[in-house]
Amino acid sequence: MDNSKPSLSVIMPAFNEGPRLKAAYETVSRAVGKAGIDDYEILMTISISPDGTHDGTPDAAANIAKEDVHVKLPYTPGFKGMGYRFREGLLAATKDYVIMVPGANHILEKTLVEIFGHMGKAPLVITYTKNPEVRPSNVQFVSKGFAALCNIIFGLNLRYYNGIALYPRKLLQQVIVADSPAYNAGILIQLLKSGVGYIELPQELNPVSAGVPGRTFAFSNVIASLKTLAMIFWLVQIQRKRVQI
Repeated sequence: MDNSKPSLSVIMPAFNEGPRLKAAYETVSRAVGKAGIDDYEILMTISISPDGTHDGTPDAAANIAKEDVHVKLPYTPGFKGMGYRFREGLLAATKDYVIMVPGANHILEKTLVEIFGHMGKAPLVITYTKNPEVRPSNVQFVSKGFAALCNIIFGLNLRYYNGIALYPRKLLQQVIVADSPAYNAGILIQLLKSGVGYIELPQELNPVSAGVPGRTFAFSNVIASLKTLAMIFWLVQIQRKRVQI
């Protein structure tokens, strides 16, 4: 009987994260060890400002990769959206399961250990935020509204669509991954509407880094996310496209 753990690809996008990138890497490294996962890779996909400036994050990633053979840097220079960076990591991924862990070190180690421990127990491991109060009130409001909107228009019943999620790589290869911050919601909707099973686990956010303002709720990103939902609606509700389970 084979009791070995499935292998894992961790995609770690980062944009001007500075020292938080090293902290996120160390958090993931400890978590995979505690979960007993030996076969893993960390794929860092780094963005810089549109004007070409950065805070040293690309250099930090390069230094980490020099020290750890598990770390790879499969990204093209420039400023790209979160979904683009996830897709870039996915194209380079070689392991059984794939998860995105932000380079901002938003997710606590114990949460990652719990998620990794459920790898292979259900096709999908989806998370909802256990401590949303660590985020600004406007972010909490928009997040709740976004989840409610997705549930209504797609006939689903998820608590949260933008948490980290653990996916079989073979299923991800069948879905459309948008460039916008709503890329994860788009993936989940395509898979759940295809009947893929899942479990929901709580994710606990790092109260230090999770409160740092990001670009997700910039007006341009909100518009891009709504366009993503419209595209996914056409795909799964009108064209009735489904993935092969």
